[in-house]
Amino acid sequence: MAGVEVPTSMQGRTLTPLLAGESPADWRTDFFVEHLFEHPEIPKHEGVRGEWYKYARYFEQEPLYEELYDLQNDPLEMRNLA
Repeated sequence: MAGVEVPTSMQGRTLTPLLAGESPADWRTDFFVEHLFEHPEIPKHEGVRGEWYKYARYFEQEPLYEELYDLQNDPLEMRNLA
């Protein structure tokens, strides 16, 4: 979008089709996330989110804390299945 060439060392894909309202057929529907930075209000965690489920693991909590949500039947994430 900025008109510069993307370095070959960069990972990922352009979001331009999504911003234009397109829905690419080969777009992935799940992703891995991790938050590893020191922050007073956001605990470190890792997780995965797909079309059906969302899972998060807060690995520095004592005791370890996990969340698992069925996004199809509980889109507001009110019932933790973990």
